[in-house]
Amino acid sequence: MVRYVVALIIFRLLSNISARERLCERDNTLNDITFDDGYFLFEASNILSKLRCVNLCQDNHACVSFGYNRVTLNCRFYSTGFRSAPDGIVESGWTNYKCRHKDCNEKDGFVYNYQFNICIYLSIELTTYEKAREHCGNKSSQIISLDTNAKIDMLDVLLSGELSALVTDHVFIGLTKVALPWIWENGNILGLSGNWYMFQPYCPLYLICNCVVAKQIRDWQWENVECDDSAQFVCEKDIS
Repeated sequence: MVRYVVALIIFRLLSNISARERLCERDNTLNDITFDDGYFLFEASNILSKLRCVNLCQDNHACVSFGYNRVTLNCRFYSTGFRSAPDGIVESGWTNYKCRHKDCNEKDGFVYNYQFNICIYLSIELTTYEKAREHCGNKSSQIISLDTNAKIDMLDVLLSGELSALVTDHVFIGLTKVALPWIWENGNILGLSGNWYMFQPYCPLYLICNCVVAKQIRDWQWENVECDDSAQFVCEKDIS
């Protein structure tokens, strides 16, 4: 009896943690499908409950989705939540779940990045930098600041992978100047590092190129452009 009560308490604690941190929803279009591709993270065996999969996913910052096989009692964990049945392998017993942080509302277009504990939004529409700044502000966020090499790499991977189908060509990042130096939206100053394309930053004398885009055709390296140019943009919302 004591063991049962202790087990029940642990179960409820784990359930509460999952409810607070991560919401996982079943994708019924992926029943009896599993995946073995570049987004595969790891596999766990002898898992008696889907709830255990939720908590293992929660413990791994790269995990965005998982599959649970009620027959083999295995969990498979992935770093992407964008899936379709034709991409997978038919194998009976699998159910698949996409997880998100409770503060990243997918209805508003946000996806959660566990590495930096931020919500990320990629616009579909093209607009000027000031309108992009206003749009991000309306979502309680700001245009993304890529002030570390790790964050630069993160966005490169995201735009080349999960969000690649949504990108048309180039996106505004949160780097601007009035006079030198270049300053990020979060207030940090751009140092000597960066991800500039060759011979950038450069601007003809007859233009004022005080904003920056990351360009798909340049492997997401940066070019400075006029702030009145139109581009997609990326917002970030810190939820730490």
